[in-house]
Amino acid sequence: GEKIRVAFLFQGIQGTGKGLWFNASIASIFGRNYCNQMRQRNFMKDFNNWLEHNFCLLVDEVKANFTDKGDEFAQILKQIIGDRWIAVESKGVDIKNGRINANLFFATNKRNGLSLEQSDRRFIIGD
Repeated sequence: GEKIRVAFLFQGIQGTGKGLWFNASIASIFGRNYCNQMRQRNFMKDFNNWLEHNFCLLVDEVKANFTDKGDEFAQILKQIIGDRWIAVESKGVDIKNGRINANLFFATNKRNGLSLEQSDRRFIIGD
């Protein structure tokens, strides 16, 4: 039940089955009610209570630059991957301190979808 504090990055050309693998394997193992797939634009929305309620989360078509300190998405990901607690906000509810239960999986069709620092220990990369 503990999150692993590393994320998985799957990169490959369109049609290689990244989303299919997540839905057929991961979601069937942990249960569809505890696994969610979303695009990066949905991940970046203001309300993030899904971080508490999902055990596995696939962010599809991801693009971030971890070598750029100004990349807001990369900074948010660093916190979500490494921390256990984060400010959680739901629609119409005050912000609260919530436990992050989500193990993150990322999928991209681009070879450089995530630009990582050489020493970054947060990712396991699969081509």
